[in-house]
Amino acid sequence: MKIAVIVFSDELSIANPLSSQATALTDYNSCELWVIGGLGSAPNVGIFGFRKIKEILVSNHGNLSEPICCAEAVYQCYLSNQVDIMLFSSGIRGNDLAARVCAEIGCEAVLGAQELSLHEGKVYIKKPVYSNNLQAIFHPNTFPLVVSLAPCEETAPLQFGKSLEISKFEAEIQMPTWLTDIENERFESDNLLKCSELVFAAGRGVGKAENFSKLSELAQKMGGVLVGTRPTVCDGKLPPDRMIGMSANVLSPACCIVFGASGAAPFLAGIEKSKLIVAVNRDPNALIFENCDVGIIADCNEFAEALSAKLQSKD
Repeated sequence: MKIAVIVFSDELSIANPLSSQATALTDYNSCELWVIGGLGSAPNVGIFGFRKIKEILVSNHGNLSEPICCAEAVYQCYLSNQVDIMLFSSGIRGNDLAARVCAEIGCEAVLGAQELSLHEGKVYIKKPVYSNNLQAIFHPNTFPLVVSLAPCEETAPLQFGKSLEISKFEAEIQMPTWLTDIENERFESDNLLKCSELVFAAGRGVGKAENFSKLSELAQKMGGVLVGTRPTVCDGKLPPDRMIGMSANVLSPACCIVFGASGAAPFLAGIEKSKLIVAVNRDPNALIFENCDVGIIADCNEFAEALSAKLQSKD
């Protein structure tokens, strides 16, 4: 079985953990890395777990900052270097690219997977379903197969193997005629997420967008930052870069206050490294109360208002 792990040039740090999961299905020699945009200066750092690395570049009018061009470049690379499984990192960008490549090839895809395994020569894929309330195991029968997978924790420093082979693949990309205009919105790198000692984690229980705005103001006033669950991001209440969970940001603040989140497993993976977890939820049976240090049974918005009033009284 031949597997290609596909990452963007700015996310090489996840190549190693993805490799460790890919090699659970195949041997070291049958797993290769495709880097969209090329390695750049990465050879000084290196990648552990791959014998072959292919740099995917573009010619003509293509632009690898555009998702449609990335998908076309990966598709062309696949046509020249066919593999059985194409493995992407689970997350907003990885899932988007995986879905586009799947549509180009016309094959099966499983997005947001948590685990890959091989049993009696058959591939099994585990992923959460029904709003993360159940775990399902899929057994695909046809190949090629596109999978986006949450990387496991990195276990070894990145380094090049002695027999490493690096090659380049240059895709000839033309922008589609129907694409007449592109507008890019730049997000500043939010290092605040990683370094903040106080995190407010909001779930759907927070309710309308106005409540999210108030919660964000309160978090800033207390020197913290507001993040959210996948549903809150999908609802447009928070930007994608503020999503936490197994396939998004994983944080380890001194204190995390959870507002109105039930406590599904993928979400908990994003906050479980917090030194102190405080949960506020009006449902006494919410799963979050089994995974927190301090539990408060209350309406999360009323609690936020009371906390804000307390801070104002001290000013």
